[in-house]
Amino acid sequence: MRFYTFILKHKTNNHYHITLKITESNGALKFIETSLKILPEEWDDFTQSPNNLYHENSKIINKKLNRIKIEVANYFYDLEHTGKLLSTRFLNKSIKKICEDSNLSFKLGSLLFYMHSYILDREYKVTVSTYRRYIVFLNLFERFEAYRLKNIMLEDVNSNLVKEFYEFGKIEKYSENTLSRSISFIRTILNALEKRGISTAVNQVESPKKSNEQIAVILSESELFKIQKASVSDRLSAAKDWLLISCYTGQRISDFMRFKSDMIKDVGGCRCLSFVQQKTKKKILLPLHPVVEEVLDRNSSNFPVKISIEKYNAQIKEIVKIVGINEHIQVNIREGHRSSHMSVPKWKAVSSHIGRRSFATNFYGKIPTSLLIEATGHSSEAMFQKYVNRLNEEHIKELSGYFESTHKKVSASVE
Repeated sequence: MRFYTFILKHKTNNHYHITLKITESNGALKFIETSLKILPEEWDDFTQSPNNLYHENSKIINKKLNRIKIEVANYFYDLEHTGKLLSTRFLNKSIKKICEDSNLSFKLGSLLFYMHSYILDREYKVTVSTYRRYIVFLNLFERFEAYRLKNIMLEDVNSNLVKEFYEFGKIEKYSENTLSRSISFIRTILNALEKRGISTAVNQVESPKKSNEQIAVILSESELFKIQKASVSDRLSAAKDWLLISCYTGQRISDFMRFKSDMIKDVGGCRCLSFVQQKTKKKILLPLHPVVEEVLDRNSSNFPVKISIEKYNAQIKEIVKIVGINEHIQVNIREGHRSSHMSVPKWKAVSSHIGRRSFATNFYGKIPTSLLIEATGHSSEAMFQKYVNRLNEEHIKELSGYFESTHKKVSASVE
């Protein structure tokens, strides 16, 4: 069975309704007009879905379309196996119920049912960003369920389902990182169920090993020096200062954009930032780097004016471009709700998280890792290592210098 969804202007009310074209296994065609309405400019004919899934109304429409596809597929499956005759009236009634339902529940015993229950239970125990990430995983598996045209029951969750999920992800052009994190979340759900005495196949649910791990985009120390010495307009001065602060403190934007002068404490004659990380709730005591001190001096002993994350991301790209950091690099660039692997000028790949990655990479091997982890607030060394760019060009040059100097010493001693 195959589905094709399109929009059709209704004969009487002049609204565009979403219509299903169903191709049965015997080749027979069925057309079903739903009561779901959408404007032509909000519809994507290629994906056969609303073109902006971040818009609340489009999100609801897409959820209902997914439910309708599964409902119709289940109905035709029952017809094939019971020999009953098709009832268009019953089918239309089922679709109408989904379209008009303001509170769509998940099928009892399904993976989505357990995912939703887990998320509701954790809503007030996790940060807002973590909760939102859970919802993203839930929505992704809703789309996967619609792709399968079948509810995912708990007993279906095994290694075969993981393989099928990855095939779906590649067709839909989801990044490998998104797919891997989604499977990790499913493992979390299954482990929680195991603790409640519900048997699962959690040991079969593992992400395939990554074929080509994404290289972290960083600003090297020499690039940061260029940025530090560059003259920028007053419009960009705050973004430049925050970029330097982020690269020399290693903190997330949710933390460094909250820095205030009253967070600076004297600890044994050492000026330190004392704050609690928003995401981890960890208390951080971080000595001020000389570059951060320079920024404070420029701003009359204060931190720069706060700017929104959208404005910050746009302006630091502009700054890095002005400085001339434009060699092409291979990265995953997000377009809408998908990522594509492509070659772009480095300034285009700069975002608010580059400071944290740059800090980890530039000081790795020069400062004991335990101290760096204490500064960044990572939960483990394994998590910290993900932020380190092993192919840092300056580290390679430094290693090459050691090779040359040691070789000269050996040669001199032999001669």
